[in-house]
This record gives sequence, structure tokens and C-alpha cells, in this order.
Amino acid sequence: MPLPDALRPIVEIEETAPDRFSGRTPDWPGGRVFGGFVVAQALVAATKSVSSDGAAAGDLPSELVPVVRPHSLHGYFLSPVLPGGEVTFDVEPLRDSRSFALRQVTTIQDGAIRARFLTSFHIDEKGEAEYQLKPPTPLEEPDRYERAAGLEYLDLRIAEPVVDDDGTFLSSGRHWVRVASPLPDDWAVHAGLLAYLSDQTRLSFRPYSEEVFGTHTDASLDHAVWFHRPARADGWLRYELQALSIHGNRSTVRGLMFDKEGALVMSMAQELLVRPVPGAEPQVPPWRRQPE
Repeated sequence: MPLPDALRPIVEIEETAPDRFSGRTPDWPGGRVFGGFVVAQALVAATKSVSSDGAAAGDLPSELVPVVRPHSLHGYFLSPVLPGGEVTFDVEPLRDSRSFALRQVTTIQDGAIRARFLTSFHIDEKGEAEYQLKPPTPLEEPDRYERAAGLEYLDLRIAEPVVDDDGTFLSSGRHWVRVASPLPDDWAVHAGLLAYLSDQTRLSFRPYSEEVFGTHTDASLDHAVWFHRPARADGWLRYELQALSIHGNRSTVRGLMFDKEGALVMSMAQELLVRPVPGAEPQVPPWRRQPE
């Protein structure tokens, strides 16, 4: 079950020296790589420094070997990562305890620091209690929505935003998404691809013009992801997004991702710089365009 070519650079990261890894960026259109790739590659590099095949490494005790997984990632984008080039990941081990491992990942391209992330790993523990938020709005099954165009490696089904009576958005973006082809049974692959999907926010951070494309520039400033429960990236995932604030050309958005059974598997928070482009003509978003 090979990965789609567009997603292969996420997991094809190799160790070139102790705590140093190398990879390549995809040939992404435009002058910068999609932020989800940057987040996912950093997570995979950190995972490789903790485990090679799902087994704990370093000083972690042997009884914990099979069950160390990422539970959170926090980081900043410092400058654009360029498409179609080599990238280096310097991983600094900050903590290895009986329950947690913490890694700092610095993404470097052409000698410049492009991003920096902290990623924490935790053993699987049986908790005392279970609780989660429920999806904020009703949503039909994915087959009720038309598949979005332009992302052959993803099956993306977009629903309409939901506006409250006072004009605020209960959901400024809603969709079902999954990797379009079956994936191997490797939790590290699925975690990396879930990190990639966490940045599939479309224009939910700009809810007042959700379907107006090409009139603004936007750049992610930071990104935070929490992995609450294991999930497969090739299974249907429901993503509920909500714009929290827009002020001073900065927009903050959060997301809740649920699996098909309604379990909350991941949450995300991100701030972006959003600026209007003077004189720009509105375009149809790529995911709404008809195939040529």
C-alpha cells in the first residue's frame, strides 16, 4: 500500500547523522510549501529520533517500547520553506523520562532556519475517566457532499459554514477528509499525515469571505496540534473549524477533528497574518473548480 506521490516526502525522511535528518520538499505550486507539509515533516523527524518502527529508543525503559506516541506539537513558521528542494531537520532531545519524551525540531533549508517546533511524546496509559467535546453542528454523511477538485491524493467533501443568530460562526469551515488511497498499518505514518491534515483549513480563518479566493495573502505564524486519540488518516475524518478573532490583520482559528464514530482524535490552533491584495480580482477557490 504505497503512499500517494504527493505525500511521500512527509515520511521519506532519512537520518544522516545522530539527531540530524534529511528530506525533500514537494514540487508545490507557488513560492512556498504548504504549511501542513512543514508541520508533518518536523513531526516525522522527531518521531524517528524517539522511535524507528514504533519502538521507543534512547533511555526509555524496555517495558514502554511499543507505546510511545506524539501527543502534542507546538511551533513557529519563521520563513517560507521552498518547494522542490532539500531540507534538514536538527532534532534536539530535551527530555526522556519513564512517561514522556520531548524533542525540539529545527527545519533548515539553504542554510536558513525556516521553522522550529517542540514535539512531546507520551506512553499509552489507561486513563481514569473519558470526556470530550461533541461536534458543534450537525453534519451529513460524507457521501452527501461533492468531492472537492484539485486534490487527487485527498478525498475532501466540503460542507457550508454555520452562522449563529448574532452573526458569529459556530463553524467557519466544515469538511470530511481522508487520504484517498489505503495506507500501511504504521501509526507513525498516520500521525504524520494527521499533522498534515491539521492545516487543511482552507479559508476558515477568513469567514467573512470564505469562498473568495485570490484577494488576500495569508501566512501561518504558528501552529499547535494535540493528538487526543489514535486515528487513521485513510479513514473518514470530520474537521470542524472556527475563526476566533480577526484583528490587526491577524486571524486565529481552531479546529476539532473527529473520526467517523464521533471520537475527538485531534485539535488544532493557529494564528495567521492575513492582508488584502489591492486591486486583486476574486477567483474561484481551487477546491471549487471544475476539472479541465
